[in-house]
Amino acid sequence: MLMTGSSMQNQNAKAERRPLIYVYQLPPHLNVETVQRHPSQSLDFWYVEHLFHQNVLTSDFVTLDPEDADFFLIPFYPACYFAAFAYDRGINPARWTRLQRYRSELHVHLGFREMMRIVRSQPTWKRLEGRRHLLVFGQGRGANSGYFWRWYGPQVRRCTFLGVEARPWGDPTSFRIGHDAVIPGYTPWQDVIDELTAENLPRDILIHFRGRSWGAVRPEIFRHLRPAPEIVLDEAVRFALGGENRRASRADAVEYFRELHRSVFCLCPAGWTPWSKRIYETILCGAIPVFIPGSFVPPFPGQIDFERFSVTVTMDQLPHLEQILRSIPAERVKEMLAEVGRVRRHFIWHAQTLPGDAFDTVVRGLSGGPAANMQDGPRLQ
Repeated sequence: MLMTGSSMQNQNAKAERRPLIYVYQLPPHLNVETVQRHPSQSLDFWYVEHLFHQNVLTSDFVTLDPEDADFFLIPFYPACYFAAFAYDRGINPARWTRLQRYRSELHVHLGFREMMRIVRSQPTWKRLEGRRHLLVFGQGRGANSGYFWRWYGPQVRRCTFLGVEARPWGDPTSFRIGHDAVIPGYTPWQDVIDELTAENLPRDILIHFRGRSWGAVRPEIFRHLRPAPEIVLDEAVRFALGGENRRASRADAVEYFRELHRSVFCLCPAGWTPWSKRIYETILCGAIPVFIPGSFVPPFPGQIDFERFSVTVTMDQLPHLEQILRSIPAERVKEMLAEVGRVRRHFIWHAQTLPGDAFDTVVRGLSGGPAANMQDGPRLQ
């Protein structure tokens, strides 16, 4: 059956129509107050929870009429809510006692329960039973934070989770490939990164990795790779970049990101989970990310082809890591660097969204198929 001109136009218009998002109203202490009380969270990678919420409210994707909405955002900030509780009490999220951890998780759990009472009373939730409802998780635990998945899994299983990790620490089943979506992590110091990008620095560092040697992967890197004039390898916490309520130094940020801008390959090994904010720091600085051991699930499947600008190294190949990277032809390296430069804008989060940035790319991908399944989305240019 041939399609008429008018029917083709209608179909194209439907395909090009931007998805509309209705935002539930929640008490401010469940979202914006957590970052207003602690502005230092703007240097935490989970700040993406706040940025996504604010980007929706100030974008062309927002609708005030739930009947027009394609998706429904539940603006609860689980990681920000958790961090605010810890910062209020002087708790170091990286070095807490068992009691501190229990109290913090309980606080988040009670906040989630309060949010669910509000949302479940809404007509749209009752009608859709959570379908097309979005929850954003800005840290590697995903829906395991506050034990949501254990206690509220049956209630939120139809929601779409937008998280930075596809294999959340604690219970990987809380992220469902094909139903939920990986989103880029938030990278602070974007102004510093942009200034250094404009300098067009020479890439005279072949391999770069600064990070603590823990977990199953990182000690193997330090066992098989050695520092050299072209190799930066250091597990010392040298730069004060902020995050987790730690000291922040702009001068340190400039020095750290200058190194990344000078690097060809940046190692992105798994930590407690396969995801790492280092992946996005690398891309934004125009270097080539090296995934180790390759179990990281990237964002934007079907939209961005990571194989065009990244390298994957298995654990068995680690003894030959330097040799593998040096053996990549110069022309291929040049092509990968060019590709990173082409796609980097899709990984940048702004206070107010811009065309083609991380928020815009995530939301437009939502309309490419079932909720948050972006495997059939358009290839990004």
